[in-house]
Amino acid sequence: MNKEKFKKIIDDVELNGLEKRKVNQLSGGQKQRIAVARALIKDPKLIIADEPTGNLDSETSHNIFNLFKKLSKECLVIAVTHDEELIKNLNWK
Repeated sequence: MNKEKFKKIIDDVELNGLEKRKVNQLSGGQKQRIAVARALIKDPKLIIADEPTGNLDSETSHNIFNLFKKLSKECLVIAVTHDEELIKNLNWK
């Protein structure tokens, strides 16, 4: 695995400094971001995310959806959320 790519993805999902922790030492939100990171490390052509920010605070949720928005220029991203405000507040231009 490319270390630079790994570091970038960990930074993108805001998990810097937690790389050596075991899963049982992570919060629910951190586990959710690990799931996103695992999907991204494989350079997918398609990302399907069902409530990817359900356990995250609003700022982190916004950051994850901004990441998806950025990724949508390179691959198809389908994300489901019940957070209308989050979607309304993203700049989709």
